[in-house]
Amino acid sequence: GVCQPADVAADGTWQVYFACPNRVLLMTDVSDGSVIGIAHFRHMPGIRSLQPWGFLGDIHIVPAKQGRGLGRLLFLELLRIAKKEELSTFRWKCLKNNEAALGFYHRLGFEPSSSKLVQYCG
Repeated sequence: GVCQPADVAADGTWQVYFACPNRVLLMTDVSDGSVIGIAHFRHMPGIRSLQPWGFLGDIHIVPAKQGRGLGRLLFLELLRIAKKEELSTFRWKCLKNNEAALGFYHRLGFEPSSSKLVQYCG
């Protein structure tokens, strides 16, 4: 289930963050059913706005399948889910020295910032 803002208000602690379920989106190869991509994310309860938001923990495509646009498809599916589930924002963090990931997000139109779109940290 999705953590609701009322859960935060009723609990009054940060414990609700640990209760939010992790979700995994898998991408499989249609030829053999093997997993070739994974995205780990979760709904997070809104504190100030009371609007739930999404947090991307990881996104990965197996090395042999990288460079084919699969990461883009997986990420766009995450954004579609976020919109469908009416998440106010979708956030993630990336190390400043992770040039491959920074390039990936840049090609998707995102830039490092502390705005609602993306947060990068080092």
